[in-house]
Amino acid sequence: MVARMMAKRIPALGAGLLFVACMTSEQPSDTVPGMMGQGVGMGGMMPMMCEGMMGPGMMEMMGQGMGMMATGGPGPAMILRMGEALDLTDEQRAQVQAIESEYSDFVQPLMAAVMEAHQDAATALQGDSPDFGAYERALREAADQMVQAHVAMAQAAADGGGVLTEEQRQQLQGSMQMM
Repeated sequence: MVARMMAKRIPALGAGLLFVACMTSEQPSDTVPGMMGQGVGMGGMMPMMCEGMMGPGMMEMMGQGMGMMATGGPGPAMILRMGEALDLTDEQRAQVQAIESEYSDFVQPLMAAVMEAHQDAATALQGDSPDFGAYERALREAADQMVQAHVAMAQAAADGGGVLTEEQRQQLQGSMQMM
């Protein structure tokens, strides 16, 4: 039972981690040491993987989907993208932009910490005697940071939705269901 449940979740987890890696990777591809030793490494491979696996706009769409799965609804970025269709007032647009800015400023460092913790976990497994205690601690740190990020995304989605009228919320939900 657990194995079947995990088999269903692993592809989504992998896609989520790739998304996080792509969103937080800004390292040059020719000098980053990583799991494969000196040279390209995983840090340097991320931009290549992101570009090769995901075409233009795919990262943005995946991010929106991940956010909706994590929060149960569209976040401020999606509300802003649909602003014209939702007929947002200038005041609503300003409020949602403020929510988006606050949420992004809070979540980005958390996602960077997730990636750093995953790199620490990978490092703990290197060498002749892997440190499974350090590996577990790093993974737990990554999980804790991810939980904080998802809670912040859920709060941002709730706050962004709170700016909308009931009619706008229904229109937004209808649009999301069609996607």
